[in-house]
Amino acid sequence: MAARAKPKSKPKAKAKARPKMTAKAPAKAQTVKRAPPRKKAAAKRLAPAAAKRAPARKAAAKTKTKARTAPAKAAAKRKAAPLPSKPKLIPDNRRVATPYLAVRDCAAALEFYGRAFNALELMRMPHGDKIGHAEFKIGDASIMISEEYPDMDVLSPHALGGSPVTIHLYVEDVDTLFAQAVAAGARVLRPVADQFYGDRSGKLVDPFGHVWFFATNKEDVPFAEMIARAAKLFGSAPAAAAAAPKEEEASSAGGTTAPELVAPA
Repeated sequence: MAARAKPKSKPKAKAKARPKMTAKAPAKAQTVKRAPPRKKAAAKRLAPAAAKRAPARKAAAKTKTKARTAPAKAAAKRKAAPLPSKPKLIPDNRRVATPYLAVRDCAAALEFYGRAFNALELMRMPHGDKIGHAEFKIGDASIMISEEYPDMDVLSPHALGGSPVTIHLYVEDVDTLFAQAVAAGARVLRPVADQFYGDRSGKLVDPFGHVWFFATNKEDVPFAEMIARAAKLFGSAPAAAAAAPKEEEASSAGGTTAPELVAPA
């Protein structure tokens, strides 16, 4: 037998070459596209935290600023605010001496002084059915007045049988005011006349018992001349005029002699 021929071995199929793995462009593109979303997401995750922290920092800054500025503002206010002024020991609207009258029927007296002396009522304070206190002015002279209260030793001239006090006032026109007061109900005690010390004056009593001496200065008489006139008028220098006035202004103006020391009528 013939030896069998060895079957021809089939040639081995060549293994297909595996394609090389290469990065595809689309993959790169996808990577590029995904990067921005990751950044945005990170920014979004950080944003709330930053937003939460920011107000806290601002609030802390404001608190510190307020803490620093509060004392400064307070100090500025203290400097800007005017200091309370001390009250004047003698108020501007007061004189050192102010007559205080007591009368029966204070309301009627206030009405009379307005008609007779051109007095300006400043205020009144009722006390029950009476006037406990009132004030008025004649020219620039302030005068206080009240109802009489015998239980408090506040007595009117009617209760005392007259007044030993005379209220002396200078006015611009003594003749006109004197006539006006008499027409209103005042009684003349001494008519208006020229006096040796330079005043023209007159004396009267009001219906409530108070005595008034009104004068207008007509001549500034030097003190030495005043003494000479008094000596000629009375025969000798009156005791009230023996000593010269201490104040310089009084020595060159009228009214330096007591009102009672007047020329005989």
